[in-house]
Amino acid sequence: MKNERWTNEQDDVIEEGIRDGLSYKEIAQKLGRTEGSVSQRTHVMRAKYSRYNTTRSKNPTTEEIRSIADDNRIWVAMVSASIAAFCSVIILIICVGAML
Repeated sequence: MKNERWTNEQDDVIEEGIRDGLSYKEIAQKLGRTEGSVSQRTHVMRAKYSRYNTTRSKNPTTEEIRSIADDNRIWVAMVSASIAAFCSVIILIICVGAML
């Protein structure tokens, strides 16, 4: 099966195999592909269908939405803390300047 395109069905077999804990070699045997090609396809699938890319599924799962929302909350908390720290430093500088 050299240089043939990957089908959605083959991608499903890979996803199912990974979920079931199969090795790349075992998945490759099911597909009639090499272990290296299955490994490479897995990496491509992970990049292409990451939790931030919902093009494969037009309706993201609740878990995907929660994960993205959690990441956004962390980012907002970090930015808020940085702004608060910056403001504290500015106030400290103003107070020290006023005392001189």
